[in-house]
Amino acid sequence: VQENTQSKLRLRVKDNGHGMTEEQLPHIFDRFHKLSDSGHPGTGIGLAFVKEIVDLLKGQIQVKSARAQGTEVDVFLPITTTHPSMDISSSSRPVKTLPITSEVELTPSEDLPLLLLIEDNREVSAYIRKLLHKRYDIHLAFDGKQGHDQALALVPDIIICDVMMPKMNGFQVTRQLKENQKTSHIPIILLTAKATQADKNEGLQSGADTFLMKPFNKQELFIRLANMDRQRKVLIEKFRLGLLDAGDTPDSKGHPTREHAFLQTVQQSLLDHIEDSDFGVEDIANGMNLSKNQFYRKMKALTGQSPTVYVRDIRLNEARDLLERTTMNVSEIAFRVGFNDPNYFTRLFHRKFGKAPSQYAVKR
Repeated sequence: VQENTQSKLRLRVKDNGHGMTEEQLPHIFDRFHKLSDSGHPGTGIGLAFVKEIVDLLKGQIQVKSARAQGTEVDVFLPITTTHPSMDISSSSRPVKTLPITSEVELTPSEDLPLLLLIEDNREVSAYIRKLLHKRYDIHLAFDGKQGHDQALALVPDIIICDVMMPKMNGFQVTRQLKENQKTSHIPIILLTAKATQADKNEGLQSGADTFLMKPFNKQELFIRLANMDRQRKVLIEKFRLGLLDAGDTPDSKGHPTREHAFLQTVQQSLLDHIEDSDFGVEDIANGMNLSKNQFYRKMKALTGQSPTVYVRDIRLNEARDLLERTTMNVSEIAFRVGFNDPNYFTRLFHRKFGKAPSQYAVKR
């Protein structure tokens, strides 16, 4: 077709379906908008994507529809010798999936927080990925069982999980992950269109950290994620102070939290072998039935430190304690806490506490 001397390609799609009223037509390109009487179980995302693509290509869409007469859609795209300028960054990051196994060894990425999105609807999944791809390293799963298994393999920083899914629903996924020490610390957002109080209660009982009702506003998603990030940083600081002060971090009922109990087990495992310089991260992980990657991810999430640094800090904290309460000299203490080189021990001690070991010993 010709329009204002410019050639355009016209694509026409027609159907003989239910059709739409004039009142419905202005909303068909709105995200998550669904015609309540259409008889089709769509998500309200497909047409919104079509509109975005056409806009990127500098085209137009025209829709004609009438009740009981069907719908006719015309898409007009300019025919040019150069392609239009488009921002396609949202599709440039590869989608990552894993073999379904709970023991996949991965090289940890420090670039972006790792987010596992468990959503069986491809359109919703693609929309969320488009919103978050610059903020998170996103991995996808398309049913509850696949999501559960990938969560065990990846130990992500956060999980967004739909409720209604095949093989395992979101409540089942959440409950099993929260009861597993490998994944119990991971914040989980449940996506749900079920808004009854009974549904909310079931989600809370499963251990979900928060809900996001469908259809959701993207700003609400950003706010929920930001709140979880703040909570994660508070948790890291709480455990950091607990380590430095050798104190307990109980829950509101005075009992150690599941995650603090996990760290106490890690500390005790090392303290039981404190003089063995060869006893390290892999030994602790094996003793807790965790792969090296699972242990790394969980420790980094809880403490903000790599397991290697965390273990080293435990050794140094124990050394400081021995310096303050015993008459052993610096070399003896270095060997007692698993350092074969007293000079290396002294450098690490000074870097951590700002004082040489001898300065602590003088004050006793």
